[in-house]
Amino acid sequence: MRLYDISQLAVLEAGKLVGIVDESDLLLAVQHGGANFDRPVREVMSSHIRTIDRRAEIKELLPIFDAGWWRW
Repeated sequence: MRLYDISQLAVLEAGKLVGIVDESDLLLAVQHGGANFDRPVREVMSSHIRTIDRRAEIKELLPIFDAGWWRW
């Protein structure tokens, strides 16, 4: 992820968005030992995802950003 400057990855199941995993999710998951590298991504991803239509205007994102993803 760092090599290609990717901060987040979408997690899909059957073509549907079910979560997002980012570098901090991965670092927190493996901080206590390498065995955690075998954990399924579902266990470490953020699954409270709020989406809007891809054609939405940027101003529709502002309330989402203001709310903060960690509060969902």
